[in-house]
Amino acid sequence: MVNRSRLGPLAVLLALVCNCAVGQSSDRFSVKIVETDPESDATLAAREPLYLRIAYDSDTALRFQASGFVDGVEARDAEAMNIAPSYQPGRGEAVAWVSYDAATRIDEVRVTVFDASWKKLDTLTYPIDTHWTGVVPKAWRQPAQWARRLSAAQQSMREPGSPGDQVSDSGLDVVVMLAGWSIPGYFILQIYLFVRSRGGWRTAVALPLLGTVPLIAYTLYALMAGSNLWPLVMLFLMPFAFVYLAAVWLAKSIWGQPA
Repeated sequence: MVNRSRLGPLAVLLALVCNCAVGQSSDRFSVKIVETDPESDATLAAREPLYLRIAYDSDTALRFQASGFVDGVEARDAEAMNIAPSYQPGRGEAVAWVSYDAATRIDEVRVTVFDASWKKLDTLTYPIDTHWTGVVPKAWRQPAQWARRLSAAQQSMREPGSPGDQVSDSGLDVVVMLAGWSIPGYFILQIYLFVRSRGGWRTAVALPLLGTVPLIAYTLYALMAGSNLWPLVMLFLMPFAFVYLAAVWLAKSIWGQPA
């Protein structure tokens, strides 16, 4: 390891400048963004990725994950990004990408560099003006040859259960299906039990309304505002209200007057 205290002022200044550049270096690794597909000032359809070609030379395994920013703030709404498999030590190329399902504009993309255990090592910043229309195209744009090649290699490196990876399709389908059915199930149970209950049981049955009424109001507001993620919060929270009412129904059937 180089002892910077023994370097001259000019060498130290040059080292600091290099560390602030798009291609960042350290004693253990060097990484730079070589090119993008498409280039700047591009317009993409919904879900079409902006690819970044990354060159690296490292003594340790590295992961790369992209995210879009506008005016210094990450554009998280409707954002999708690449998985981040562990690339083996040595010299090679990697790909990172980001896309949006809704109309979005970004003025820079950042690639976070992790080690194999997901410890953050560095962040590369690349200015680029890209716009997503939010409209699903009739025909998808053909990526550059290098983007197709590196993406195919990345997909073959998937690590089940790792951060940035997805839950298995079958498991995710079951979770989404159950969460979706819990929404009408909640409304049916709420009305049925409220009508059939008295006294303390009715109070217990009405308790979820303290949370579900504001939740329904927020969902309707998001829908009217045109958000494509309007059902997401309800999908996450309504199953808890449904399970609670099911438990009250069971307890009422055992210890109270049957519903």
